[in-house]
Amino acid sequence: MKTKELIIKRTHIALVRAENNSQLSEVCELLEWTEEHYCKHQFYQYQMFVKSLCEGWPAVRFEIEYSPLFRGFFNNEWSSRNDTDFLPFSYDCKFDVPYMLEEYLFIHSYKRLLNDELFMMRFEHVRAMI
Repeated sequence: MKTKELIIKRTHIALVRAENNSQLSEVCELLEWTEEHYCKHQFYQYQMFVKSLCEGWPAVRFEIEYSPLFRGFFNNEWSSRNDTDFLPFSYDCKFDVPYMLEEYLFIHSYKRLLNDELFMMRFEHVRAMI
């Protein structure tokens, strides 16, 4: 009798979500944050980015703020910054939590993103698809 191997094929989005959850836990441990604190901070930066970008354009603001496409883009960009900008840096100063926190807040600041030319170019590409 032949036995069949059960092969579970995970989708790309499932793999990305698993990686993001692992990264979230790692960042929370480094910053001594809860997952709730992390998510609230991320969502606040999301809302402030959209609010600042769409000042005086309530219909556009609503369209962007409630777009699953834009929310996914924002979260993926956040994870990318964690991966490339924060985590490599954090292990050089992991015992200096206040300094790490200051850098983390700067890296993800909506004000900085509004002035980040490459981020804004990627945003415009996504905006055209909304």
